[in-house]
Amino acid sequence: MNSKKVILKSFLFYILTYFLTIVIAMILQNLNKNVLLSTLPQLAPGITAILMILIFEAKNFPKIMKERFSFDYKSKYPIILISIIPAILISLSLFIFKMIFNVKVDKNNIILFTLIWPIIGALSEEIGWRGYFLEIIGKKANIFISSFIVGMFWFLWHAYLLGNGILFALVGFILILSNSFILSFAYYKSSKSIIVVYLFHLFLNIFTFIFISNYFYKINFLIIMTLFYFLIAAVLVIFNKKFYFSKNE
Repeated sequence: MNSKKVILKSFLFYILTYFLTIVIAMILQNLNKNVLLSTLPQLAPGITAILMILIFEAKNFPKIMKERFSFDYKSKYPIILISIIPAILISLSLFIFKMIFNVKVDKNNIILFTLIWPIIGALSEEIGWRGYFLEIIGKKANIFISSFIVGMFWFLWHAYLLGNGILFALVGFILILSNSFILSFAYYKSSKSIIVVYLFHLFLNIFTFIFISNYFYKINFLIIMTLFYFLIAAVLVIFNKKFYFSKNE
């Protein structure tokens, strides 16, 4: 794929994703901001990715989707362990936050069915950001650059982070960028399987909803959690330089 096509498809994907996100958000405003539906904008990246594939690669659509949802458990099962990183880091961050700032940390009273959309939303996001956007960028750039670009646009898609002050936005950017590098590693090491990155995102969503939705906007907690994610991402890059900086095949 030549550079012009990569730029065109990347631009179209992001613009359509952002437009669809806004449309869904506007519709939700007329539905009394139902908690169950509040995460529906997460569906935008996946819907856009599927539309892009149908528009540009319709003949290969079944093959592409089969490849994205396949996973060789026998030879690549160790990489699936990366999916539990959010559960570990969120729990550790909460523990340290409680110890340092002497606060009482309780899980939220979440009705089970309210987790339906975060579960579906995580899948849609990974179909879009990793299964399509990273895949397109990765055809011309190495994994390090691809991860940075995807992370940057992924952050900009989370526009609400920009409305909480410069420090909050900066920490949020580092957090999302770190996740991008970790998820790129999981995506390519699992032979481009959506399953592993989806499980990572799933744990992130569920633990966020149950344990930290009341603390996410506390900058002290966010900094602690971001430091852990950044550390994991940095370790992956430092010890896998060839993987991140070699030309992606």
